[in-house]
Amino acid sequence: MKTPKPDPNHPIFTPIKMGKLPTMPVPWLSADSGETWIWNNFFIIFQKDPPSFLNLVSLKKGPLGASSPIKYPFILSVFYHLQKSPHGPSRTPIFVAAIETSPQLDVPIVSVFQQSERSNLGFFKGHLTRETARLHLLAVTGEWLSLTGKPHKIGTIHDAAGHPETGLPPAHGNSPTH
Repeated sequence: MKTPKPDPNHPIFTPIKMGKLPTMPVPWLSADSGETWIWNNFFIIFQKDPPSFLNLVSLKKGPLGASSPIKYPFILSVFYHLQKSPHGPSRTPIFVAAIETSPQLDVPIVSVFQQSERSNLGFFKGHLTRETARLHLLAVTGEWLSLTGKPHKIGTIHDAAGHPETGLPPAHGNSPTH
């Protein structure tokens, strides 16, 4: 399979260096069935309550593992369509927009993760629900990635596997990441 040539009208986004961001939420994991959205050359996974990488490792190590007090009620993980990525096929996100909570804050904040950095966008304004989180995170994603048009939902996270608009192969087992 050929890797698409860069388009001068559309920037190239680098996959996130997840090992450099231990407090980043884990892509693909969701406390519910989640959602998959399509927007231009990207597919977007909407997740509820994913753990951070640090907390996922801590769960495996038991009580001696380090953990983070940061929680993610809702996040969007953005991926290139597998055949449209300028980096070749990858299941690594190029962008994550998140709603964060922690014991130190009374109000949730909005943050984004790109390449090897995290940026804080300030407080989430309004009542936090699944719908308000999704709408806000999609708006942040569209603005940060300069996306045009509107996204459309194709189903749950599991529905991403084998769907022509994601480029992912059909699922083997319970996860579209296999």
